[in-house]
Amino acid sequence: MITMTQRELDSLKKRNYIAEGGEADIAGYDENTVIKIFKDKNPQTGVPIDKKRKEIVVKCFITRKFPKNVVGPIDSVYVGKSFKAYTMKRLKEDDPVRQLTKRNYLKKNKISNKEALKKAIIVAKIVTELHKMGYIIGDINDQNFCMMGNDVYAVDTDSFGIKGQVHAVTYTENYTAPEAYKPNGVIELTEETDHFALAILCFYMLAQVHPFGGTYEKNPTWKFKERIANKISVLGLHNVEVRSTTPSWNWMSPQLLQKFKEIFEDGSRENIFPYLEELYNNMSYCQNHKGYYYSKFGECPVCNKNAKCSQFQRNSQQLTLQILRLRLFFNPMMLSVSSQIGFIYPKTIRLCIEGQKEE
Repeated sequence: MITMTQRELDSLKKRNYIAEGGEADIAGYDENTVIKIFKDKNPQTGVPIDKKRKEIVVKCFITRKFPKNVVGPIDSVYVGKSFKAYTMKRLKEDDPVRQLTKRNYLKKNKISNKEALKKAIIVAKIVTELHKMGYIIGDINDQNFCMMGNDVYAVDTDSFGIKGQVHAVTYTENYTAPEAYKPNGVIELTEETDHFALAILCFYMLAQVHPFGGTYEKNPTWKFKERIANKISVLGLHNVEVRSTTPSWNWMSPQLLQKFKEIFEDGSRENIFPYLEELYNNMSYCQNHKGYYYSKFGECPVCNKNAKCSQFQRNSQQLTLQILRLRLFFNPMMLSVSSQIGFIYPKTIRLCIEGQKEE
């Protein structure tokens, strides 16, 4: 524990000022650490800062182990008996992961889509590890994960929740699952809402467009919260128009894109982490468009939109066969009229029934 007078704290903030946020100011403390000094209230909203809650979380982080890629508190800072601030590791020459959504930044730093995917995997791994340790992150967004070299670090950890001790209360609207909004203005953040926010962040990092971004022609004035609530993502058939400069996301695996859509539009709250890893372990480089793509495609799906993914087709056919076997067990008459089958089921499913291979 560090103790100092209010005058010493104010002088330190003025002398070594680095940045200002809604809840706190950041200043240098020594060569390897910075100090986060909490304000009495948020100047933008006028809402008092709950320093008692911050103190509980900071103490837990100091006394409990957390992943190496989490920039957590090192020591608490008090003025008398009042909790005022905490020290943490100084990240040198760091950039928020938001920079991965900017084409100029990617070009300047020669960052490939495979490298961006690797950083998304690190983010997902951090979230997964924190959940295993009993933390709820709550405010997952493109500013609270920062890149330093080839690594990524989670910051702003004093907003975390701890199961059984303190709720996560801080959130960013662009990343918040609709079920988090409860009656009377209450926000309930859980592992499931973290998974939703993580999927948004990872898609944003990989596709360079927010999954609920672009312009929805039917209701162009809808903001992120309305689009999220109504499940209108760029992956669905909703006539959402994105910038013409937005790169194709066909390089991702069909499984990953399907899982993204299920999370954004179908209510799934699965962790996207294993789907990211599977893609990373199966990538090929295309000399034509100078980028990586899922290697289980027969050819580059960015250059040829009709490229087929044999692994995805095989998995889909196996699943379809299992479903049809169950249906046929209960209703053998389904096979009595082949023309009816061809009408009801698409070609892939029909061929599965007849035991043929698709040409």
